[in-house]
Amino acid sequence: MFEKAEIEDVWEKFKDSQVSVSVAQKEIDKLFLVQKGFFKRLEDNLTIIVTDRISKETSEPLSTSAYLLRQRNVRKALIQKSNWVNFWLACPWLNAPTIEDIETIRSLSESRLRDYHKLIRESLRQMVNRDLEKSMEASILKSFDLLMTQEMKLRTDMKRSDSRGR
Repeated sequence: MFEKAEIEDVWEKFKDSQVSVSVAQKEIDKLFLVQKGFFKRLEDNLTIIVTDRISKETSEPLSTSAYLLRQRNVRKALIQKSNWVNFWLACPWLNAPTIEDIETIRSLSESRLRDYHKLIRESLRQMVNRDLEKSMEASILKSFDLLMTQEMKLRTDMKRSDSRGR
């Protein structure tokens, strides 16, 4: 799921001649990325939980903008304040990162990358609190955390080098 604001940002940069057509297209392609593997399943689970919470908490229909705002707030709270340990311990699809997962990390939007990174970090923190830091699940999540941390650093370094070159 992408944020409307992200598409608008790309459009504004294109209109202001800050990015070329090809760069704008690549950015929009990233926003519409069909996720696969680990991240697809994680996103599917997040969407189901968020939708369920909104429907339980809301007694009347919401406008599209109200729903999207509510969705963003519920998702943020879910990522930061849920018991992820039990989720991962019962997760049948949690496996070591594949090549497909690595490619997906490289193509995630910055907001999705940050969301997933926060979720994994919170999960690992909770595992440490429950003395599960040496579990197989924690090891797998550490692998994803490392990959996402590297991608975030790479993107930060690329932005710095782009701003210096201007």
